[in-house]
Amino acid sequence: MGSRICRGHLAKERFLLQVQRRLWRGDVEGACAYVEAYRPQARNTEKLEELLAYLRARREFLPNYRQRYITRQYIGSGHTEKLNDLLVARRQKGQGRHWSQETSDALAALRTLLLNGGWDRYWQQRQVLPLLACIAVDGRIAPPASASKPCVRGDPHTAPQIPYPCHGRSPTKGSCGV
Repeated sequence: MGSRICRGHLAKERFLLQVQRRLWRGDVEGACAYVEAYRPQARNTEKLEELLAYLRARREFLPNYRQRYITRQYIGSGHTEKLNDLLVARRQKGQGRHWSQETSDALAALRTLLLNGGWDRYWQQRQVLPLLACIAVDGRIAPPASASKPCVRGDPHTAPQIPYPCHGRSPTKGSCGV
């Protein structure tokens, strides 16, 4: 998009560098102000408006990447995509397989329960492992940076809504139709 907004390669590099620096620090307003100030030099004001609209629409969701990097938090979504592949996608993809949203969610809940080591606990005691409302930093459990309260555990007595239980048998033995 920078090549459509700027006049020339060097102008594009400078423009993108200034916008990216501001976004890296989480300064979305500053990035928008810079883009807006660039308007008189812009080659294509429609593309400039498109970039401004994109940044403004996603303002709440653009993090301070620098701070996330310093605290060793994820910046990309690769870990989430891989987790989905390991938990659900491999089992669901294949010739003749069809899944609805409901059964796909149920499979994800069952696989997560099994891989987290809570399978027996759930089926014997109808309890799930407690969820932590925390972020792991350097292997330690710590509250999110924005939280002022201490780390809180989820309710261990709340069972997930799984529409197709395996009647207490492990799905790894092929006894579950989910």
